[in-house]
Amino acid sequence: MFDYNLSMDELKYNHSLYKPLEDIPNFEPMLDLLLEHNVSGQPSKELMKSEYDMCYDFYYDPCFDDFKNKCKPVFDIFPEIYGLKNSYEMFKKYCPDKNGTFKNTKDFISYRNSEKKSYAISFMFSGDSQNKVYMKDRNATLRDIMIDKYNSTNKNEKEFIKTYYLKEQ
Repeated sequence: MFDYNLSMDELKYNHSLYKPLEDIPNFEPMLDLLLEHNVSGQPSKELMKSEYDMCYDFYYDPCFDDFKNKCKPVFDIFPEIYGLKNSYEMFKKYCPDKNGTFKNTKDFISYRNSEKKSYAISFMFSGDSQNKVYMKDRNATLRDIMIDKYNSTNKNEKEFIKTYYLKEQ
């Protein structure tokens, strides 16, 4: 259902001095200055609640309910589940409570800034990843990387890496 007031709040916010802060890496000093001088254009409570609800709906995953047993064991092993790990970090930091809301403008802008940063990073890793290489040593193979990872992990992770990544070809 269309909410006229929320739409107008979004429009006001999108044309305010606060909106560009979502794209600036070090936005805190500028935001503090705007807040200190009480510059108009801050997001309304309704807009912050709406955005919080979208955050919760987008980042929540059922495995977060039993994080220790379902999610945590595989986070640091698989590079391909960056998305799930990122979702958990965003969820935990910004929208862990289903019925919550952003407390203030600073939390709201911080969330929007992190969301854009996270999107840019995930965009870089997605796509044609078969032809991209992101590593320090050009001559290292996936097996070399996993052996290095194997040497620096706990017993359960070692067994997992050994089983799925270090199989003899």
